[in-house]
Amino acid sequence: MMKIVYLIVIAAVLSACSTAPQATVTPQATVTLTAIPTPTPTLHPQFAALQEQIAASGERFTLHADGLLYDGETPVPGVTVSPDGAMTIAVDGETIPLDPADVDFDDEKGITIEGYELDEETGAWVEAISPAEQAARDLLIEHRFDVELVDFRVEDGVIVGYDRETGELAFRDGKFDIRWAVEHMDTSDLMPTEIKPIKGLGGPEHKRYNESY
Repeated sequence: MMKIVYLIVIAAVLSACSTAPQATVTPQATVTLTAIPTPTPTLHPQFAALQEQIAASGERFTLHADGLLYDGETPVPGVTVSPDGAMTIAVDGETIPLDPADVDFDDEKGITIEGYELDEETGAWVEAISPAEQAARDLLIEHRFDVELVDFRVEDGVIVGYDRETGELAFRDGKFDIRWAVEHMDTSDLMPTEIKPIKGLGGPEHKRYNESY
């Protein structure tokens, strides 16, 4: 009898174990992170075209994305390019737009800008002197006038010079204003340093003439 009861108890325990809930293991999800690509800045078509034009001129000059123009590893002073490709030059504190067609890049000659030149002493850009103005300056120097006194301009297609202090006309189309010329003429070497008698005029009767001469 006891044996039967013992078997019933064991059967009940096994039945309870078989009906107990089973634990379920859920695998963890794997998360994959995808890096977001950084967009590449797009250059303005005019800027890119100018960059290609400069690169095609040789290996000396380059235009960087920051708008600075480089001669080798040295920035070219006073010349910049805006993001939209507009080129400018700084002259006497003023920013002046440039036509790329007026700018020439050469590995041997360097950079040449029509109408402007680089002052070697100051390293700044200045307005270039035209051949006509240079001829006028040379004429003033030849006649011993101080060219720094004259402000040269172009009027009616000819070079005209005005006195910087008084504003009076000094020079026009290769001719001096007589009043200005007399006032500013350098007469320091116009008179001879030694007075000599004229040959054939040596007698006492010509002594007075010789002294005056």
